[in-house]
Amino acid sequence: MVDFSHLFPSLSRICSFTFASHFSLISTMTFCH
Repeated sequence: MVDFSHLFPSLSRICSFTFASHFSLISTMTFCH
């Protein structure tokens, strides 16, 4: 069985990190244009 209590915090951290990186990338592309 998978320990979801340990998996969820890391998963949410990865999701927030990817969202922040995508948001910064989009904002950079917008400012360049």
